[in-house]
Amino acid sequence: MWKIVTCLFCAGVLVAQAGCSEEVAEPSQRDGLVTVIGNVARIVDDTPVDGNARVDVDLDGGGQEILYLPSFFGNPPTEEEKKVYQVIIELEVGDRVEAMGKKTEYGVKLKRLKKL
Repeated sequence: MWKIVTCLFCAGVLVAQAGCSEEVAEPSQRDGLVTVIGNVARIVDDTPVDGNARVDVDLDGGGQEILYLPSFFGNPPTEEEKKVYQVIIELEVGDRVEAMGKKTEYGVKLKRLKKL
């Protein structure tokens, strides 16, 4: 009897997971970092006025992710951040990008950014 109950429970869990799944492409995680691939929807560069740089990316499976570099004001940029910023200023809406960074409450804080 317990085998039947266990099988029914497992089948119920599988059905529940299938019914609740969404077709949204989640960023993949590696070593505490996330990787995001998609198309640039918007670029906001407020670094000339001591703000941050932000890139909104439309994900392949739907949804959107915010990529950002924090303000350099009071925090000189690292070589890594300078390279990322150089890519940001060369981007245009519609470009395809691959980004890697740390997921925060504001979006993904960029460590690497590559135009595909």
